[in-house]
Amino acid sequence: MAEKMLRAWLVIAEDDEVLVECARRVRERGLRVIEAYTPFPVEELEEILEIPESWLPRGGFWIGFLFGVTGLSLMIWMMAKSYPLVFGGKPYTPWPSFVPPTFEITVLTSAYGMGVIMFVVSQLIPMLRRHPVHPEITSHKFVLVVDGSVSEEAIREVVKGLAVEVRRGQVPDSAIFLGKSEGHAHA
Repeated sequence: MAEKMLRAWLVIAEDDEVLVECARRVRERGLRVIEAYTPFPVEELEEILEIPESWLPRGGFWIGFLFGVTGLSLMIWMMAKSYPLVFGGKPYTPWPSFVPPTFEITVLTSAYGMGVIMFVVSQLIPMLRRHPVHPEITSHKFVLVVDGSVSEEAIREVVKGLAVEVRRGQVPDSAIFLGKSEGHAHA
C-alpha cells in the first residue's frame, strides 16, 4: 500500500541561522510547520517549533531496568534455588559477585533497546525505501516544511528578505515521533 503524502511548501535554506529566522517568522504568522530537516541538530529550532522532548531516554532506562532486574533475579534463582552449590562455605547468594554482571546486562540491553526503539520510531526499517524530501538535506541544506494549504503569496511574504528557496513538494503523512499528520509543531 502506498504511503499517504501531504502537499506542503518546502522552504530551503543554505544556513541554519536563516532557517531559524524563517521558522520564527512562520510561527509568528500562525502557520503550521509539519517538519524541519537539518543535516545536524539546531537547538534554537527545537525551541521555536516546540518539539516535544524525546521519550527515548526513558525507554532506554526502563528497558535497562527490566533486563537488569531480570538478570539479577535469574542469577539469584540459579545460585539459590535451581542449582545451589557451596563454594568453600560461601553463601548461596553472594551479592557482591552479582553486581558486575547485573550492571553489564543493564547497560547492554539499555543501549541495544534504545537503538531498536530509534529505528522503529524513525521508521528506518531495513528494506523500507525512503526518499528524502530534498536530495541535499542530508549533506548541507536545511528544509522547513510548512502546511500546503497556505497560499504561495503568504509563504513568500513570510520569507521576504531571507536567502531561501520556496517550492511546492510532498512529504510523508507520518511525523516521526507522533505518528500522526499533525507533525511536530502546531500553530
